[in-house]
Amino acid sequence: MKTQLPANVVCHNFISNSWVAGEAGNQDVISPYSGKKIGSFSIPSEKQISTAIETAAKAQKDWA
Repeated sequence: MKTQLPANVVCHNFISNSWVAGEAGNQDVISPYSGKKIGSFSIPSEKQISTAIETAAKAQKDWA
């Protein structure tokens, strides 16, 4: 059985209940098997990271 992956997977950040592109650029993901690019992920800015931490802390109070 051969697994077929999508040609180029792009991953964003889940911040404040939404998928958003990082504001600090992108990083390619290279397959260690083939050496080919298989996707990329966006890098969040410091402001986006702070927002994610703050909203996660607020949400955590509701479920734990």
